Amino acid sequence: MRNVVSGVDSGSEEEPPPLGSWGSVYAAVLAHLAFWILLFYLFTVRFDPPS
Repeated sequence: MRNVVSGVDSGSEEEPPPLGSWGSVYAAVLAHLAFWILLFYLFTVRFDPPS
């Protein structure tokens, strides 16, 4: 059966995601998000005006 939206056969094998598995992709996205949160937190602490 042909998938109308993607144009591929539903029985065909898909290629793996860029990092090998979806779990690795999710872990990389979470690590990237944690990096940005930490970076902005440290920036805020460093440039917090004195009370």
